[in-house]
Amino acid sequence: MTKRKIVKTAAAIAMSLVIAITPQVGVKAASVVSVTGDGVENGGAVVKPGQTIQLYANVIPDYDGEDTSVSWAVYGNESNNTFVTEDGLLTIGLDETAEGVSVLASSNSTPDSEEAVYIETKENDPTPTYADITSVTVSGPDSLAAGTSGNFTVDIQGNGIFEKGRTWSVEGNTSTDTTIVKNSDGSATLHVGSDETADTLTVIATPLANPNVPGSKTVTITHNEEPIEPEEPEEPTIVRVEFDKGIRFIVKGSSDTYIAEVVGTGDYDPTIVWSLIGNTSEGSTIDENGNVFIAADETASQITVRAASKADPDKYADDIFEVLEPEVETKVTDVQIGGASEIKKGSSDRILGRAVGTGDIDPSVTWTVSGNTSKDTTVDAEGNVTVGKDETAKAITVTATSVQDPTVSTSWTVTIKEEEKSEESEESTNTDKPDTPKMPEKPSTTEESSKTADSTAQNNESTSTAAETQTTASGSTSTVPKTGDSQNAGTWGLMGIVSTALAAAFVAMGKRKAKAE
Repeated sequence: MTKRKIVKTAAAIAMSLVIAITPQVGVKAASVVSVTGDGVENGGAVVKPGQTIQLYANVIPDYDGEDTSVSWAVYGNESNNTFVTEDGLLTIGLDETAEGVSVLASSNSTPDSEEAVYIETKENDPTPTYADITSVTVSGPDSLAAGTSGNFTVDIQGNGIFEKGRTWSVEGNTSTDTTIVKNSDGSATLHVGSDETADTLTVIATPLANPNVPGSKTVTITHNEEPIEPEEPEEPTIVRVEFDKGIRFIVKGSSDTYIAEVVGTGDYDPTIVWSLIGNTSEGSTIDENGNVFIAADETASQITVRAASKADPDKYADDIFEVLEPEVETKVTDVQIGGASEIKKGSSDRILGRAVGTGDIDPSVTWTVSGNTSKDTTVDAEGNVTVGKDETAKAITVTATSVQDPTVSTSWTVTIKEEEKSEESEESTNTDKPDTPKMPEKPSTTEESSKTADSTAQNNESTSTAAETQTTASGSTSTVPKTGDSQNAGTWGLMGIVSTALAAAFVAMGKRKAKAE
């Protein structure tokens, strides 16, 4: 929108937009703006300095729901006290020297739709006309002491529409520190200087609408008979140190924050010096802000935090917290497996396995066999593998799977060996009976039986340590892996236990046989 100053001429008025001298909104062309008001005729009016006029803008919308609000602006004024509000209230300042001003209303939805009126600010009589102010009442404290302040308000009453503004002033003061300041709400605050010698002051409120009718209030000023001597500063003293926040425990490898406060009198130093007492790790620390960190290698079960006053180290507070181990995640990480690496057809042997990991895990596993061609080649729940006599596979795979986490498993390869033929085995084959494990010779005494069991256990243990190959009673070969074996070394301890148990069982069988004889 291009701002323009409207000159009071008949031609200028004729060139202005269509004016609808109606107080109500009608239905006309799209976004038509018209301006009306008391005393507005033919696009103009007369308003003397110090007076106001209420203008109204009517917007005829182009469509339903169109914004019908307008923006107001005044042009051609020479006084800053001449202005128009957002509601269309025009005030002509008392000091306005322009012969006339233009007031423009523009549609907010269609800025090019606008209407202006010309306001003549003077008649032939150049004497300004003031508002008819009937009373100006100033309210506030009746008395104030030197060096204090008080708040004052004013109530301005009059006839007709007039500007409500006012100016404030104070008279009778002797001190330059005695001032009066206008507040944003129109009230004023009187500050009486501490060196004020006047017995009374006059607070004056002057209406802008008629400066010839000021209001005032007299305020009595009281003085101190004797000057007040400044108090001696209080000696700073530390009373105590107290915790605002304590901590019950801190987990190793983590941190927490202590909060404490120094209590004292006077202008004391509130600084706190923090320290740890009882920690064993140099990595466990506390900084100047009370932030505590406990190292992962801390061995102390309890640690004391001391908050001491920097100004008086004898004033301090202690707090004790527990040091806790971090929680270990319960998780299966692997399945260890080991046992017979070769089994003959028609024979059985045992594979050992267990689940390992972190935390309190379930070590049990389930067993499966794959790669076999014979239905008689099986593995039971204890890991006992039986190879069918008609098995044609060169090798089979035995897999142990964690019961707790079935996604973790390990496989063990077993080589299938042909059954060796011998005269003794051929005779046993004719009987259609399974081979009977050869019993050990009968020990002569109980002591010898015990020695035999111990010797057998030691042999089994030494055999396991060296990861040697041993032949079982069924004719299969069992290899116990060492650390780093490709078949997984985790079950070495388990194989040793089983071998020892089998030796003890043979000794027990010998004892029973000797007793029977």
